[in-house]
Amino acid sequence: MAGSRLPLPPPQHVTRKNTLDLFLQKKFPIQRCVITLHDLSSDHEPIWGRFRTDLVIKHHNNTPLINWKKITNTLDNKAIQYHNLRDTSAFDSIIEQLETNFKNAAKEGHKSKFLEIPPSIPPDIKKLIKRRNQAHGRWQKFRQRSDKNIVNNLSKTIKRKLKDFNSANWKECEESLKPEDNSLWQAVKRRISGRDRIPPIKGPVSTAYSDQDKANSFAQHLEKQFTPNDTSDPNFENHIHNTVRDYITQQNPAHTLEVRPSEVRKIIKDLKKRKAPGEDGISNQMLKLCPTRTILQISMLIYGCLKLCYFPDKRKMATVITIPKQGKDNSTPEGYRPISLLSALSKILEKLIYRDIMDYCNQANILIDHQFGFRAKHSTSHQLFRVCDFIAAGLNNGERSISFFADIKSAFNVCWLEGITYKLIICNFHLT
Repeated sequence: MAGSRLPLPPPQHVTRKNTLDLFLQKKFPIQRCVITLHDLSSDHEPIWGRFRTDLVIKHHNNTPLINWKKITNTLDNKAIQYHNLRDTSAFDSIIEQLETNFKNAAKEGHKSKFLEIPPSIPPDIKKLIKRRNQAHGRWQKFRQRSDKNIVNNLSKTIKRKLKDFNSANWKECEESLKPEDNSLWQAVKRRISGRDRIPPIKGPVSTAYSDQDKANSFAQHLEKQFTPNDTSDPNFENHIHNTVRDYITQQNPAHTLEVRPSEVRKIIKDLKKRKAPGEDGISNQMLKLCPTRTILQISMLIYGCLKLCYFPDKRKMATVITIPKQGKDNSTPEGYRPISLLSALSKILEKLIYRDIMDYCNQANILIDHQFGFRAKHSTSHQLFRVCDFIAAGLNNGERSISFFADIKSAFNVCWLEGITYKLIICNFHLT
């Protein structure tokens, strides 16, 4: 491939080198040698290339395969050097070691299977395409009407044969889909769930067009949305802040929750497999196959978090995905619902703490009987039955029932975390 200063005449010999205006190459396993020709008299910067054509090119498809047994064995052979759990910096290094072990095990357990793919076009259609290209070349050179007719007829024939070939392939694909192995539902999901691009986002100052500017617009909106409201009494706010700070700095080992490896394994077993991993890339499926040594390591780390009253900053990181809201303006950040993909390791710690909190709430009767949300063996249907029974009883007694429904906007986002911690302290949660 070489540049030329003058227009080249039509090729007169089959061995003559061709001159190309553009060459695109992607994942093409072929040996090449390309040299740039700094020719100032040309409008473009020409290159000269030499390619080997005696190599055998295999069509393949990268299909990721996961050797779960190898991942389990790799984790079982990885040890963690435990340091003093009273030091948060050393504790962070231990967590880094655990994450590194998971990433190395995933890297060793993943491999690509190269599947031979049959030619995308049958040989008979390829021959027709070759004949059409030859006829088109004669038409471009000699301008004979007979060659043009051959090109048109072959083009129609090729188009009809390609349509029949694609229909047969689609029919074969439909017959291979089965609901037993979820192949049918996956095909339907790929067919109907198209991922639309996010339109330009209107910000308070300017409109974001690039992906980076859009991400910054969403980040600013979420930061403003998750900022707690100002309290009306600064003295009361300082009192709560000092109370929570004094309690956390005590670090009383007697109040540390008990962490059993059997409970950690049970929580991991109840995790859903088809959940996206968090920022660390550790999936629930990988946790389910953890050996006993890794379960003990996770249990020790959770115990260290509870003993130090310390939640690692890296475990607070999440991958945020925005989903458009129905009936909302998608050109503003308010028209999207953020979905946070949290770390699976942090979910284990949260479930352990949640279990002890709910056990104490049930024993001390802290929650009222009319609280149905986020409670086991309670559902909205039971609450509706209670309301209907209350209204029916009032109608039977000749009374009128008045209902009031309140929806607090962004109640969870602007929740005062120190205030919740203060309530847990005054309710003697630290004594359980």
